[in-house]
Amino acid sequence: MAQDATGSDVLVVEDLGQQRLPARTLVAVLREAGLRARLVHWGAGSEPGEIVTLAQSERPRLIVLSILFAHLVQEGLALAARLRLACINTEQVL
Repeated sequence: MAQDATGSDVLVVEDLGQQRLPARTLVAVLREAGLRARLVHWGAGSEPGEIVTLAQSERPRLIVLSILFAHLVQEGLALAARLRLACINTEQVL
């Protein structure tokens, strides 16, 4: 199911400074299912380009953007657009 030895199957992107458990739980469940899942911090002051570069390097099959608050929706949508424009080769960008 995994694609190569260095990449992730799933990148879960969330503001880890909020101390929420759902993203951590999701990553744990994905790993238990045999997928290589990576939890990545993206929050206030984060550079979207870093996420794009990571996604280009890891080439995940799925990117999950976890947006915890309504006031961050525009930044999340902008990040999703940058990922798509960068031609990230994923099966799905959510």
